[in-house]
Amino acid sequence: MSKRIINSFNHQSEFHHPPSEPEIGRLIKYYSNYYYVAVGNRRLACSLKGSFKKTGELPVVGDWLRLDSIDWIQETARIVDILPRQNSIERPKLANIDCVIVVHPVDQPMFDFMQVDRYLALAALAGIDSILCVTKSDLTPDNAQLVEQIQHIYADQLKYPVFFTSIKNSSSLQPIRNWLSDKVSVLAGPSGGGKSSLLNALNPALQLKVGDVSEKLKRGQHTTRHVELLSLDNEKSLAVSRTLIADTPGFSHVRFENILPEAIQKAFPETLSLAANCYYPDCLHQHETLCGVLTALENNQSVISQSRYASYCTFLEEVLAFKESHKNQSRKTETLLKDSHRAKGERSKKLKVNSKTRSLSRRYQTQYLAEKIQTESHDTL
Repeated sequence: MSKRIINSFNHQSEFHHPPSEPEIGRLIKYYSNYYYVAVGNRRLACSLKGSFKKTGELPVVGDWLRLDSIDWIQETARIVDILPRQNSIERPKLANIDCVIVVHPVDQPMFDFMQVDRYLALAALAGIDSILCVTKSDLTPDNAQLVEQIQHIYADQLKYPVFFTSIKNSSSLQPIRNWLSDKVSVLAGPSGGGKSSLLNALNPALQLKVGDVSEKLKRGQHTTRHVELLSLDNEKSLAVSRTLIADTPGFSHVRFENILPEAIQKAFPETLSLAANCYYPDCLHQHETLCGVLTALENNQSVISQSRYASYCTFLEEVLAFKESHKNQSRKTETLLKDSHRAKGERSKKLKVNSKTRSLSRRYQTQYLAEKIQTESHDTL
């Protein structure tokens, strides 16, 4: 796991610049069993080399790929190799990302602090920088107190770049457009949160489909169906553009599994400084005595907010529950194989037959018949 949790937000990465070899391209979309790869100013529909089925490792959007069997007329090729990844995330599956843009409206649907914390923690655990983009800021007159709370927690306390945007106010889009320049970013947020609308406002040529928030469910409806890299540079191809952004399907819940409890603490940097005051070195900041984090909360210190601590506890419980279930599944059960000893000390494995399905031996059958005949003869006498 990367040691970097929140890095400098003005870095320039080298891996998203197009390599010079013509047989190298970047995966921009996977759709209908075809991998669409940008090479130069061309887009090729690619299939996979057969060896990928053996390894099980498949390309994901953002990967740099090595191609052969290129047909420039038919615009097809074959993927033969995946170049080393700078980083990756599992859900949605993406690679070589500079920044995660957590997009959430200030209202409609209601701002969800825990959901925002999930996306920020996901990026932190992957070692990817994050920013928070609060959309529909034109609704802020009715949510002034909420806006102040968002600004205080994420910008003032945690030092995340926070942008309040509205597609109805073009001037509100320029700061985030400047920040995204020369980066490869991904949008993460709930359905109906304004991700597609934000992209259309940043580059009107995209003309992405947008959806409304369901009045019945009070949440967004899916409009993005697949992961795809899009260019925010007008009139530039994907392979040449230095400003790319991934539009992904909205998903409402990311669970933290298959990681250690200590890793969750690293996703909440505000707990790290307070942990130095904990009496126990392995303190998880839940119910332990002499805990620096709990003491700070009781004294209403501004280092950590109540909403962030609630998110931390929820994510930690998910990790602990997964760890316990995994431990139960890995307990020793009756094996299906048994050791068979041969001559010269050789050992081999044989299938252990269940007692209910094991066939009777000839010796047992002979004994059984002899006893039965003896019993019947005795009854006759």
